[in-house]
Amino acid sequence: MEDSLSQLQAHFQTKDKPKHSQNINFQQLAEEQVKSVGLGLDPAQFQLATVLATIKMKSQHESNLSMHLLQKSLLETSNAVSTNKQEIWRLHN
Repeated sequence: MEDSLSQLQAHFQTKDKPKHSQNINFQQLAEEQVKSVGLGLDPAQFQLATVLATIKMKSQHESNLSMHLLQKSLLETSNAVSTNKQEIWRLHN
């Protein structure tokens, strides 16, 4: 179990912590992404494509934040179990 916990900790520590949403200009990123595709959209199409790209980017970002919090919670739980395994074993038996 300790090897698995060490591997889990190493895996989580190699991942970058996602930035907070207020530090990201999703609108600008979406506009740049739509412009880079170069489809020659009229203004209404460009606006719609930008809104859709913004929504997609925000949802992906929120998903990354959720995954980070889940991993952090799992790691804290694993650490608590590892730290208190003798007490847990005593209570279980």
